[in-house]
Amino acid sequence: IASLGVLKAGCAYQPLDPTYPKERLSFMMQDTASKLLIADEELCSILDEYKGEVLLTKDIENLKESKELAGPKPESLFTLIYTSGSTGVPKGCQLEHRNMVAFSHMHQHALHIEADSRIGAYASFGFDACLLELWPPLIVGATVYIIPEEIRLDLLALNDYFEQNGITHTFMTTQVARSFVNDIANHSLKAFITGGEKLADVTPPPYLLLNGYGPSESICYVTAFAVKEKLQNIPIGKAVENMHLYIMDAYGHRLPVGAAGELWVNGPQVGRGYLNRPEKTAESFVETPWGRCYRTGDIVRYLPDGNIQFVGRRDGQVKIRGFRIELTEVEAIIRQYPGIKDVTVQAFDEESGGKFIAAYIVADEQIDIEALNNFIMDEKPPYMVPAVTMQIDRIPLNQNQKVNKKALPKPEKKASATEVESNAPMNILEEELHEIVAGIVGTKDFGLTTVLGYVGLTSISAIKLAVQLNKKYGVIVDSKELVKKGNLQYIENEILNHLLNTLSSEQNTPQEQQSASGIQHSALKNAPLSYAQMGVYVDCMKQPTSTVYNIPTLIRLPKGTDVQLLEKSIETLIQSHPQFFVHFGSEGGEIVQIVDKNQPLALAKSQLSEAELERYKLEFVKPFNLRQGPLYRMEIVTTEQDVYLLADVHHLIFDGSSLDLFLNQLCDLMNGMEIEAEAISYADFVADEKAAESTPSYAEAKD
Repeated sequence: IASLGVLKAGCAYQPLDPTYPKERLSFMMQDTASKLLIADEELCSILDEYKGEVLLTKDIENLKESKELAGPKPESLFTLIYTSGSTGVPKGCQLEHRNMVAFSHMHQHALHIEADSRIGAYASFGFDACLLELWPPLIVGATVYIIPEEIRLDLLALNDYFEQNGITHTFMTTQVARSFVNDIANHSLKAFITGGEKLADVTPPPYLLLNGYGPSESICYVTAFAVKEKLQNIPIGKAVENMHLYIMDAYGHRLPVGAAGELWVNGPQVGRGYLNRPEKTAESFVETPWGRCYRTGDIVRYLPDGNIQFVGRRDGQVKIRGFRIELTEVEAIIRQYPGIKDVTVQAFDEESGGKFIAAYIVADEQIDIEALNNFIMDEKPPYMVPAVTMQIDRIPLNQNQKVNKKALPKPEKKASATEVESNAPMNILEEELHEIVAGIVGTKDFGLTTVLGYVGLTSISAIKLAVQLNKKYGVIVDSKELVKKGNLQYIENEILNHLLNTLSSEQNTPQEQQSASGIQHSALKNAPLSYAQMGVYVDCMKQPTSTVYNIPTLIRLPKGTDVQLLEKSIETLIQSHPQFFVHFGSEGGEIVQIVDKNQPLALAKSQLSEAELERYKLEFVKPFNLRQGPLYRMEIVTTEQDVYLLADVHHLIFDGSSLDLFLNQLCDLMNGMEIEAEAISYADFVADEKAAESTPSYAEAKD
């Protein structure tokens, strides 16, 4: 009632939820420089720092009638909704009357709200979802039922309330909505809208279920998807009426169907901007050829049917062991495990640096965590297996009914620490293996029976481990098995079995050259192209003058760097990697990569001024002739200030991992260390790829 009076007077209202922390409420009042506080008398003590005028709700009915006011204009401020800022400082979203009018008409149409509708107002007063529960129903003549606080999380009592009062429409946040829709049989509802977080699989109810998405900056929701069937990954739908959506890359270019990018929102629901935050407003509200857009910061993609799939927050990705992951993706796979009723996955800081993820699960029966981890490993990479999984009674929610991260129990790694201690290496071989694996995964916190995939062994590093095991012990270990279920005990048994077989063998035969996968190779000079190379090669043939597949790098070294040592180090590095000597040609009608060890090194030295270097580096990147080597060029440039290394390598022989290895090995050589030449070349990898074409697993994958 107070809010409605404020709006009719032409003023804006700012909702204050008394369950919010006192410090947050005080900040909001100071930020808005509020002229008047309207409150119940018993709640005034929460804002004891406020020195302005106060109107108690008990005195409203005794106020004298004021002179007639002009009322609001379309561009007048309607309300201020405060959202949590990424810096920790809340931001006040300014929403105007015209924004609210556009949203109200849209919401009425989307949920078929009419004069005889009965709306259950579930959201807290300070949450933007409260806007959709109050104003669209009231202006069409519908009735709003404000749900009592004490039953909001009691789903059975809530359902009784709905059916006793004939509630036809309601909103709930994602976590609560999922439980209500899946577990409660309701007979009064006609339409139900949910949003706030990514919606996991739900069983479609007999009433309309809309999965809505939208930021406070454009009022509640700007997309909607009617859930009519059980889906693994529920989209957020299409744009609501009068709104326009654009999926953009980092440079402000529109992306095609299937490509993930940031969602920009345009239309009459887009608000004015942030109060007292001109720099944040300029950053998030941008002028475009299509009008003023709000940049949501959310990563989405168009599906072939025109619906939009939510991928995750631009600033919500977490880097685990060097891999960027979306926590919602981990949640989604855990929800598929039998018996799991609810889950949230959160990221925490490691004491030694970096982050780890912890899963909090809710289930009626005790869940076997090891079995759950194996289930995740069957579907996802090992770095997506939570370091800690805790079974709790329920997921705690905050005032807005979203996951209350601060109320979750602190993730404890005690069990894994005990396991490490009780399964510590006990003999020389086990100690050696522990040291080898620790050097690859970057941690010593694992025991004999710890699945190595859980401590950071990836498909790439497993190949590296398999090579080291083969070189040191002569054993061939399946790298895929190492990631999925391999532990030190498994490796030890493989080595012992290999030794026993060798000792019992009556016939000594010369060893064939083998790769990590165990496939025999012959030292072919020429090799076919890999699948990845073939795609790049064909594209390059179409655009012979393009540099799109060049990988240029400029490295600045300190003044006084030993140029002769640098030159020698680069020469040694190039000689250690056969792929630097590759160019491409034809053989028997097929495209092949040719290793030409007589090819001269493409390494030059020069002296330039800093100004000359600025110009020269722009001219350094040039197209390569794929049929003539070398497919790289490097130059050491000395200026009056520093020493630089300019490098440009074609993607057909080089990639990001190659660059990482190049830089690491260059540092080692400059520091007086030695590096090992490649034990397995890229030609061996291609041979593996071709040999795999005749295997059952290849045929299965092709099908």
